[in-house]
Amino acid sequence: MAFVTFLILSLSGFFFYKNSTGNSICKAYALMTLSSSIWALLKFLTQFDFPYGLQSVWVNLIPIPTLFIPILLTYVTWNYTRPTDSSYPFTFLMVLHGVAILFFLYLALTGVLTPFRLQNGELIYRGGVSYFVACFYIYFSVLFCLGVLVRNIFRGDYLLRLRSIYMFVGIFLGGFFSAIFVVVLPLAGLYELSHWGVLGLLPFLWFSWVPIAKEHLFNTELLDFKQDLRNPKFSNAIIFINRCFLNYLDEKSFKEVCDKYEAEQRKILMEITAKLSVDQLANPSGFRLKMNSQVEKIMNLFLRF
Repeated sequence: MAFVTFLILSLSGFFFYKNSTGNSICKAYALMTLSSSIWALLKFLTQFDFPYGLQSVWVNLIPIPTLFIPILLTYVTWNYTRPTDSSYPFTFLMVLHGVAILFFLYLALTGVLTPFRLQNGELIYRGGVSYFVACFYIYFSVLFCLGVLVRNIFRGDYLLRLRSIYMFVGIFLGGFFSAIFVVVLPLAGLYELSHWGVLGLLPFLWFSWVPIAKEHLFNTELLDFKQDLRNPKFSNAIIFINRCFLNYLDEKSFKEVCDKYEAEQRKILMEITAKLSVDQLANPSGFRLKMNSQVEKIMNLFLRF
């Protein structure tokens, strides 16, 4: 099943990156997905009896890919409000992550960090202090990012709050799901299911990648109330949800959006009505044809074709 997890993560990362703008934040998402998929692949490789102690090498390498998730998550959290103009976080944070990664890399390469050991060719969960310290580093980074998002939810403007909600839900679900399978269940003796923990990245991708890879759904599209009846898309559902959030989080702003939309529609309808009146007086015989063309314009105000 570890190989299935590897395939799911690899295909998900490829799908999301292919359908994104390919900016630096999307690349960070892709790297997080790649790290998790490599973790699952290493877990899969340990099931085979490789010669010359190669199986032990796979066991020691298992923790390494996930060590890069905190710094990538910090980078995403730092830049999710400006995906097209990203920058590096504070130097202190980058140095802190760099030192932690180098320290845990050393422990992993020396065989101290891995939570597993081989016993008669069988993979056995052993835990270990260094492993739980690494878990603390990873999940503390997750909590730190969640704290930043909570602050933005309560202090930012509407668009910032909206993006922060998506990010918070994604990171929270991803962190909670992975903690259950990577930390809690192994302590209960169910370490065989630990490879499912990296699938927690999927809800993280689905919720948090959307406001970054599909940024237009969080800006001008909110002013477009047209309904596409012939070509329903997933993005239409996102726009509808965003409007619900807007109405709940900032009723005044939502009213302003609606008033602006209605004013634009009223202006266009008045222009069409005036033009029809003039055409009827100028050319009564061709009025029916003119009216049909104007009806199409009126329908286009409310429906997409």
